[in-house]
Amino acid sequence: MLAFAHPWALLLLLLAAVPWLVPARQPVLWSHLGLLPADPASDRLARLLQLAAMLAWIAVTLALAGPYLPEATSTRIGRGAEIVLLLDRSRSMDQKFGPETNTLRSGDERIDDSKAKIAKRLIAEFSAGRPNDVFSMIDFTNVAIPTLDFTQKQAAVQAAIRAADVGRGLADTDIGHALQAAGERFSDRVYTGSRIVLLVSDGGGQIEPDLRKYLTQLYKRNRIALYWIYIRSYYSPPLTGPVDAPAGTPTPGPGAAAPTAEELKAAQDAADESIPERFLNKFFSGIGIPYHAYEAQNPQALKNAIDDVGRLEAHPITLTEVSPRRDLSPPLFVIAALLTALLAWAKGMERRTWQ
Repeated sequence: MLAFAHPWALLLLLLAAVPWLVPARQPVLWSHLGLLPADPASDRLARLLQLAAMLAWIAVTLALAGPYLPEATSTRIGRGAEIVLLLDRSRSMDQKFGPETNTLRSGDERIDDSKAKIAKRLIAEFSAGRPNDVFSMIDFTNVAIPTLDFTQKQAAVQAAIRAADVGRGLADTDIGHALQAAGERFSDRVYTGSRIVLLVSDGGGQIEPDLRKYLTQLYKRNRIALYWIYIRSYYSPPLTGPVDAPAGTPTPGPGAAAPTAEELKAAQDAADESIPERFLNKFFSGIGIPYHAYEAQNPQALKNAIDDVGRLEAHPITLTEVSPRRDLSPPLFVIAALLTALLAWAKGMERRTWQ
């Protein structure tokens, strides 16, 4: 629907009649006008020039009124998801995976880089291969840093991913409030299909009980699926399986009875509570939302995990596209300039006297 930024300027359209109120062509100086033959071609040309002057004025007036097409939204059904990319930018992500685990081959290209750089490169490929998804992005260290609101524009997504590579990460990591910021991204959005928080991090963290309760309610209410790609460093503990008991745990002496299953489970739970990554994995597994964790101990495993997420999340989704406001003034100014140039040329070619 056409609209005008300055509708008062349309009153100037009344002046478009001025070219028709003056003679079509000025009389030529001649000793006796009666001797001049009729010239219908010149009369028609004069009328065309009057029409050109009227159209030039109309074009200028409409351009000054600022015509535009307002912002519009369109809806379509696709296959994809709404994805929040939650990327860890702590200092540990600037390190490499570990001995003999930091090489990833892509064709004939050898990539030997930090965990952060490899993660961003693979996330960029992941997002580029999912044109129907709607992406948002948050970087986090000791605070959550929103870098991109939800969009389907791949140029913006790729720019946000590249921007995450600026500078070095900070030492501290607050993963709890980062997860809160990611979940709240969906709070004001109408549910249209699959929702994902894709957490890419090389470590976990303790989350206070009040925040754990809030995260559980938030992710359930917003119907969010959580995928954690745990970039496991060479000496980092696994998310599951047996681990050493925490420091300070008494060990049975020689000849003591073997620990019972309950004692072993209690010791394992104590170990899980003391290791942030295992604690976080256990918390995610028990809050009642779709959750999957991937352990990536080398670049190839990281690539396989991201590819697997891409295969899993391809459900029908309602996509809303916003077309920005479109200014229609420039072409009107061009038309007015061309018509004015035509009138100036015709004026220069006019003959007032005959020799």
